[in-house]
Amino acid sequence: MVAGHFGVVRRELKEEKWDDSWIEIPQSTKPQKEWVDLSDGKIGFMLANKGLPEYEATPEGDIYLTLLRSVGWLSRDALATRKIKAGPTIPTPEAQCLGVHRFQYSLIPHTGDWENAFLQARQFVYEPKVLGLGKLRKNVPKELSLFSLIPPLVVSSLKKSESSKDIVIRFYNPTGRTIETELESFIPFEEVEVVNLREEPIRNDMCKVEGRRNVRLKVKPYKIVTLKLKMKKWS
Repeated sequence: MVAGHFGVVRRELKEEKWDDSWIEIPQSTKPQKEWVDLSDGKIGFMLANKGLPEYEATPEGDIYLTLLRSVGWLSRDALATRKIKAGPTIPTPEAQCLGVHRFQYSLIPHTGDWENAFLQARQFVYEPKVLGLGKLRKNVPKELSLFSLIPPLVVSSLKKSESSKDIVIRFYNPTGRTIETELESFIPFEEVEVVNLREEPIRNDMCKVEGRRNVRLKVKPYKIVTLKLKMKKWS
């Protein structure tokens, strides 16, 4: 299993079949986002990374992480992996990436499947940011979450609306099952809308507002959800 954009992708470890009619031989390396995980459902091993989006996993259970991919030409003739060149034959000496490089990755052994480890991977990849609260510091408790959403739902965006002062929060269900959960807000809200990626209202068949701080959610498999919240003034 590997982290992708707005989801988790299952990939088999067996080699892909191909024949001489293919222009390019299938590559053993694959793309990823934050992590790749090998698991039999009882125990597993996750490899998380910061900005290293290529990996290889073998049928024997080994994982390789590409640290640096260097080339000397934009394309070449007579490549072992292609019948024809992929582009113009232009030298790219700076793409050799000569110099000192530093890489960050994390090894996470775990029980169960990827759901038991992906939060650790995201905590490694997305470091916390510190912001000052100014005049509000006297009214803030020692511990709080501006928004709280129970995993495995993943928050991908929290921003101000493009057209108003409302707050937009976007999250997704990376699993193949429907998730029933609750979004809790520290600041009371006046109104909640389900919107599309353009922040336009759409039909609401997945959330139910309970009070002024809680939204009950029923998120279908691999579904991306965007909510726009009109917040009450907090002082």
